[in-house]
Amino acid sequence: MHSMKMSESAANSSGQILSQGLVEEKFAKGLPVFTPYGVGEIEAYRPEQKQVVVALANNGGKAYLQDEHVRRKKRLFEMDDEDKLAQSKLHREEGNLFFKLEDYSVASHKYELARVYLRQMLVNNKEEHLSLLNNIALTGIKLKNYSDAVSTCDESIANHFTSTGDALNPAEVKCLYLRAMANRKRGDLDSALRDLIKAVKAAPKNKSVREEYESVVKELKATQEKEATIFKRAFKESENKEQEAETVPKLTATVETSQLAARSVSVDVRGGSESFVTRFGPTLIIGAAAIGLALIILSRRER
Repeated sequence: MHSMKMSESAANSSGQILSQGLVEEKFAKGLPVFTPYGVGEIEAYRPEQKQVVVALANNGGKAYLQDEHVRRKKRLFEMDDEDKLAQSKLHREEGNLFFKLEDYSVASHKYELARVYLRQMLVNNKEEHLSLLNNIALTGIKLKNYSDAVSTCDESIANHFTSTGDALNPAEVKCLYLRAMANRKRGDLDSALRDLIKAVKAAPKNKSVREEYESVVKELKATQEKEATIFKRAFKESENKEQEAETVPKLTATVETSQLAARSVSVDVRGGSESFVTRFGPTLIIGAAAIGLALIILSRRER
């Protein structure tokens, strides 16, 4: 009887040790966990108080929680869609925090992590996807990665728009606005204007959209005027060169004709002492040149 009690006591003791070991393994140091304050890693476990110390990832602080409020973070292949959506939202919230701090590189990294979980979901949550991709596109614009921002908006429009026709929801209007902004920044004003016309039609009271639309219209007008001035100047220079090319042979022909006329009148009028050319040759040359110039001026006026 005494030996039976001893064996029961030993069994209970070993059971307690095993149970305690399992608990300690569940809350092992460095294990990633979920808490009501965000994700973090276990820093310490105090079994006598059933308290877990968690180093939080979002703000670098610590949380002191009862073990019932700490849940082990599942690995991706263990998650269902609900878990993946929750994890995506956590990363997105962290991205929003860094965006407000103007640390756009870290914000972009957090948003991309959130995107990984959404892509692994069996059901496409279009609303959540569109909202997240708008954040990614805006971060791309802040980082001057304009082509990446346009590609992100292209993905949203192709896969996550739910509206049809001109009736767009606010997230879809924002997507068009962001793509237009990125296109304007990289110099594609025509594409920007097309998106903004749709966005203004869907949300005529949206101040940001209207201001962007007016900026693009103004910039397009200035560009067109500049191009027209350059074309006009180039056309005028080309016309002047053509006129100069026509004028040079005419002037040469006029001078040669004048010289020929002067030579042909070398007749001795009074029998020897003074030729006609000697007295009147220079006058004939000047007169012939003047006639030639007058003919050129008249031909220009007729044009």
